[in-house]
Amino acid sequence: MSKSASREELSRVFSNYVDFKDAKGKEFITGPAFIKKFIGFNVSEESKDDAMPLLTRVVDTTKDGLISFEEFCAFEKFLTTPDVSYRMAFRMFDATSSGFVTFEEFKLVYSKTAAHQSVPFDFDCEFVRRHFGPTKKKELSYTDFTQMLNNLQLEHLKQAFEKRDREKDGTIFPLDLQEIMSMLRKNALTPFVSENLVALAQGNKISYSTFLALNRVLTNLDVLQRVFDVTLQNKSKPKGGKNESVSKDDIS
Repeated sequence: MSKSASREELSRVFSNYVDFKDAKGKEFITGPAFIKKFIGFNVSEESKDDAMPLLTRVVDTTKDGLISFEEFCAFEKFLTTPDVSYRMAFRMFDATSSGFVTFEEFKLVYSKTAAHQSVPFDFDCEFVRRHFGPTKKKELSYTDFTQMLNNLQLEHLKQAFEKRDREKDGTIFPLDLQEIMSMLRKNALTPFVSENLVALAQGNKISYSTFLALNRVLTNLDVLQRVFDVTLQNKSKPKGGKNESVSKDDIS
């Protein structure tokens, strides 16, 4: 866990990005300035109206489009939490800062993702009813949300597979696999895998079980790399030395 900066240090940093003062002279950083100048994230012109409020929501807890020094300090501390990635996602989906995510909030945010734009997600599916209830009125706590988020990508992949299973025999063609993976798992593909997805099928259609296995390997690729690195480290140590290990909890 990283050590938080002092309030004085944060004040100096905050002052460098202030671009708005209210009637009382209180200083703020506007949402666009925080995202573009502080984070350094460029949002395209065509997507800024959708993306900017979602990105700013992570730090702008009052949802007024302005980031106060207090919010800036809280965000810096927030970044040191062990599960910060999940908590950032939760803040993006929790539009009203209620501490819960509704189905409407989930649908609104996920509909704007590149994944949904590439392969439209079916929001009237068993997966959604399982998490939000049959009437979609259940509100997800942070714990419920993380469980849902852990399985969301797999559900989206499953839907993409089913749409391309034209013969409804539980298989897809290699080119279908390449298309699905390039749209939904592009960030997880190494250059080698990306270039050889079709060849890996060896001319055969891909079954759903093989499709799932491939995605599980890609999900745990970083863990597999750690296993490989730890094995090499242990083999290079003299006998009697303490060996490193990777626990089963590291593998999802």
